[in-house]
Amino acid sequence: MVVTVGTGTRADTNIVAPLVKTIEDSNPDFVVFVCTGESEKNTREIVRNLGIKENEDFKIFKLRTVDDLEKCFTDIAEAFRFLTKREYENGEIDIDFTSGTKAMTSALVLAGLAHDCGKIKYISGERRNGVVIGGTERFYSFVPNRLKAYERLNLAKRLIYELRFDTARDLLEGIDEKILDDFNREKKKALFQISVAYGHWDRFMHKKARGEIEKANIQKFQDLKTFALSKETKNLLVKIGGDIEKEGPTWEIMADIYCNARRRFDEGKYDDALARIYRLTEMLAQWVLLNEYGIETSNIDVKKVPDDLHPLLENNRNNEGKIQTGLMKDYEILNALEDKLGQTFQKNNSFQKLLKKRNRTILAHGFFPVNEDEVGDAFKYFEEFALLKNPGFKELCRKLTFPWRKP
Repeated sequence: MVVTVGTGTRADTNIVAPLVKTIEDSNPDFVVFVCTGESEKNTREIVRNLGIKENEDFKIFKLRTVDDLEKCFTDIAEAFRFLTKREYENGEIDIDFTSGTKAMTSALVLAGLAHDCGKIKYISGERRNGVVIGGTERFYSFVPNRLKAYERLNLAKRLIYELRFDTARDLLEGIDEKILDDFNREKKKALFQISVAYGHWDRFMHKKARGEIEKANIQKFQDLKTFALSKETKNLLVKIGGDIEKEGPTWEIMADIYCNARRRFDEGKYDDALARIYRLTEMLAQWVLLNEYGIETSNIDVKKVPDDLHPLLENNRNNEGKIQTGLMKDYEILNALEDKLGQTFQKNNSFQKLLKKRNRTILAHGFFPVNEDEVGDAFKYFEEFALLKNPGFKELCRKLTFPWRKP
């Protein structure tokens, strides 16, 4: 048990007797008394009344201050670590915050919650002039499960902000709805559906994401409205889901992958981000070739390609007789067609080197990582290329940015 011991608020207040009673009521194996230099006298009187031995049955921790909440919390946390070293589990530790300054008692409760204490206890009773009348004391205690549940709801919300959707979902699943009131029970459900929805979106499962976000009763909770999607964005999710099923490149798909790459970059997953930029650069060429020249890169019609590229393309004919090309050859074709995108790409040696470096990363065919600056440059180059063909690309990306991440 961890107990704060104060000096008493008034000269006629005897804090010793009620604290003796609460400790006798709890009958702990070991007691940690948290006191100050001034209240140590009360602590010594308590242990004399209890007839317990120092180090064997109790230990005294003196606080550095009685009014600094942060320092009180740090000192009391040391008391919990002391009990842990004595092989007490957090759930076996009860606390009593009946006595002490506001900073002392608040710090004890906060430390108890932080360490998942077993029970929180205090003494009250009939009062005269604000003071509990001797002999009327009653013990009040509660298991802080409900407070922990509320804390976990807030933690789940922070995890969603940090893009840790699966962790948030798992945390929410572990909260017992029986200990929540109706309001927070509905909030838990909304947070769960939000975490699932954005988790689906992050995995390119757009239609499922739209379905889950529609279920979430976001508007009921002021602090969850930042997760709400506009009708336009919801419709974009459905369109992207349909476009992916058709297996053809579209600007909406490219904008969504670009936003996904940005999220991986912000998480410090630079190899993942560069892999997405590589795919985007390839997809951009595929879109231009298909929509502006009628050339399908999975089955190229050589009649639509300049004659001097025919021998080169023959090397890409597969066992089915189809000519299929990848990123670099797609841009060679665009350059040969005197397309502005192809010409710009051929002149940008820096971007080509970055894309080739992607093939040497540990997530592709090599063992070399990429750094933040290199991937930052890759984003800049791709955006310049995309804007050559679609001036509205940045606005489309804005619409597909998770709402709380919009600038």
